Amino acid sequence: MALENFKPTIWTARLLANLQDAHVLGQITNRDYEGEIQAAGDTVKIQSIGRIDVNDYDADAATPISYANLQDSTTKLVIDQEKYFAFKVDDVDKVQSRPEVMNEAMSEASYGLSETSDQYLAGFYTDAATTITEASFDEDNVFELFAETKQRMVEKSIPAEQRKWMVVEPFVYKYMVLADIFNNQNNSQTIVTGSVGQYMGFDIYVSNNLEAGHSLAGTYTSLAFAEQILDMEGLRLEDSFSDAMRGLYVYGAKVIRPEGLVDLNITE
Repeated sequence: MALENFKPTIWTARLLANLQDAHVLGQITNRDYEGEIQAAGDTVKIQSIGRIDVNDYDADAATPISYANLQDSTTKLVIDQEKYFAFKVDDVDKVQSRPEVMNEAMSEASYGLSETSDQYLAGFYTDAATTITEASFDEDNVFELFAETKQRMVEKSIPAEQRKWMVVEPFVYKYMVLADIFNNQNNSQTIVTGSVGQYMGFDIYVSNNLEAGHSLAGTYTSLAFAEQILDMEGLRLEDSFSDAMRGLYVYGAKVIRPEGLVDLNITE
C-alpha cells in the first residue's frame, strides 16, 4: 500500500517548525501556556503574573502581612479556531523518498496556515488600551511615532526594561528606511522572520497581514497565543489514482494585558 510507510509524527514536527519560522505576529505573543491541546474547544492556561500590591506594614496588627494569590493572574485561553490543509500527491512513498519535495509541500502548507493565524492575531488591535493616530505619515514622522508610543506606554506604567515590539505595514517600514533609523543593521533575516531591526528599545517587524491602517506596538506579555497541529494524515483517495495529505490546525488568542498593547492608526 502506498501509504503504509507514512510517518505523521515526523511531518507534523516539520510542519510546526516551518509554521513557527513563518509567523510574524506569532513571534510577538506570549506562548507560555500550560495544558496539552487535544481538540478544538480546549482551554489552556496562560502564565501571566500580574502586578503585586505594596501595602503598609503594621507590626501591631493581627495579620501584619497579607499574601497575594498569584494563581489569580492565570488567564484561560480557549482554542476556538480550526483550519485545515489538504493536497494530492502521486505517491506518498515516492514523495517521502524525495524529502525536498515533501519539505516544500510542508513549507507551502505552513505558510498558508501562518498567514491565516497572523491575520487573526492582527485583529486584536481592537482590544488595545491605547490608540495613536498618525495621518499623512512620512519619514519626518518616524521619530515622533516612536517617542509618542514610548510615552504612552510609560503612562500605562509599562516598565522601561520590559521588551517591546512594533509590527508595521510595509508602507510604514518604507518611511522608517527613508528616515535611516536602522543605521546599517544586518537585516538578512527579514524575509524569514519579518524582523527588520531595532529602534528606541523596540524590536521592529513588518507584515502584510495587518488590518489596513492598524500597525501595532506592545510588550511580549500583552497578547497570548496557543496553536497545535491536531492531526496529520496520509490517505488513498477512492475517486482518483492519487494519495493525499491533510492536516488539522487549531489555535486561539487573547489579549491578557491591554495596557501593554497599542493600536497605531497610521495613514499616508
